[in-house]
Amino acid sequence: MSLTPRFSIPNVRVVLRVPEILRLCADKKVLHLGCADMPYILRRGEDLLHKRLAKVTDRDKLWGLDISEEGVRILSEMGFGHVVHGDVERMRAEFPQIDFDIILAGEIIEHVANPGLFLKSITSIMSKKTELVLTTPNAFAFKQFLHSMMWREKVHEDHNYYFSYRTLRQLLEKFDLECKEIYYYQEVEGHGLSRTLDNVIYFMTWISPVWADGLIVRATI
Repeated sequence: MSLTPRFSIPNVRVVLRVPEILRLCADKKVLHLGCADMPYILRRGEDLLHKRLAKVTDRDKLWGLDISEEGVRILSEMGFGHVVHGDVERMRAEFPQIDFDIILAGEIIEHVANPGLFLKSITSIMSKKTELVLTTPNAFAFKQFLHSMMWREKVHEDHNYYFSYRTLRQLLEKFDLECKEIYYYQEVEGHGLSRTLDNVIYFMTWISPVWADGLIVRATI
């Protein structure tokens, strides 16, 4: 008899990641963590998420934080005024009195050295009205299963962790974050066979959301 508990995974919705982020951040005061997206900042062009955020909210309301000095410099040269060089695991000194509507932590928790310290740092600058929007790759993504069948693991060289619906919720709740909603996202991008595969998997997620590319959490304190 197994002593490990089993948890049901709810049949929640699946969205496209970037359109959902833009919808949640529209017309809000936003702190975008990992805003430079190094080393891809110049290759992204107009698809750079920080640029896309600037199109849905006032630039005076859009802030960014990144550990890359070069990335912050490039964003500053692009005309972004509120971009700060700093460590996401130690943010209190950087933003002591700014009341953000949204703290956007997109695809970053899997990179940090200490996820707990990262979440404590976030909650230290949140107010009761602030919402954390966090996204991260899904441990059970169908694409990962396909790669594993070929004895491969497709993973960013800087990723340290995988999260599932249950483990992500559990971690956030340990650091006093109340999960208002956890759901899944699918990436549909690329061209040719890659785009076709993304579309097929997106269709499959309507049957089983747990196969989607990643997770989205909306949380408050």
